[in-house]
Amino acid sequence: MSIKKILIFVLLLLICYTGGYIMVFGIKGCLMYSGVERDLNIMAPNELQHNLNVKGSVETTLGKLGYDHVTNTVFGIPVGKDTLRYYFLIQLGYEENIDDQKYAVLAADKPEDIELLKSLDKSEPVPLDPNAPRFEFRGISMDITPTIRTNMYNRLWEIYDTEYNIYNHKNVDKNIIPYAIYVKNGTDNSYLTAIIVGGSVALASAAAFAIVAVVTYKQKHKYC
Repeated sequence: MSIKKILIFVLLLLICYTGGYIMVFGIKGCLMYSGVERDLNIMAPNELQHNLNVKGSVETTLGKLGYDHVTNTVFGIPVGKDTLRYYFLIQLGYEENIDDQKYAVLAADKPEDIELLKSLDKSEPVPLDPNAPRFEFRGISMDITPTIRTNMYNRLWEIYDTEYNIYNHKNVDKNIIPYAIYVKNGTDNSYLTAIIVGGSVALASAAAFAIVAVVTYKQKHKYC
C-alpha cells in the first residue's frame, strides 16, 4: 500500500473520530436538557435533587457565596477568555417563621444575569411579591461543593446569629438544601445541530473509508 493511501486512511479515520466526538457532545448536551423540567417556584424545597432540570424565577438574593472561572467551549474545545461564574444564596419560597426557611444556591455566568441578581440582594428573607423585579431562568441542579457549603454556613450565620460567636453558631443544617442551580445559557437546538452535523460527518467519512478500502482491496487483488 502506498504512503498516499495510508495518509488517506488516517485522514478519514481522524475525520470520522471528530464527527463522532461532535455527535457525542451533542447527545450529552441534549440529555442535559431532556427529562421533566420542574418549576422551582411551586415545588417543595426537599424535592430539589442532583441533576434535576428546573425552571423558575428569583426575586431575592441573599448575598454572593463566591465565584469561579468558566472556560467557554465549542464542541468541548476551550475558546476565548475565561468568564466568572457567581454563586448566590437564594430563599426557597417564604416562611413567616425564619427558622423554617430553606435556602439553596443559584449560579450564573452571563454578565447581565449576574448584574440583575446582584440588584435583587437583600439582607434577610422577604415575603414574596408578585410585582417585584425578578430573574427568570432555566437551569440544572447539582450537589454543592464543600467550599460553597462552607460559604452558605457563613452567610446564614450572619442572618441568624444575633451576636457573632465563633464558638456557638446557630445550627443552620436544617435550613440548607444542598444544591446549586446552574443557569443554562444555551438551547437544546444547538446541541441537536451538533448531533446532526457530527453524525453526518462521521457517517460520510466512514462511507468514504469503506469505499477506499474496497477499491484498494480490488486493486491489490487485480479485480479492477
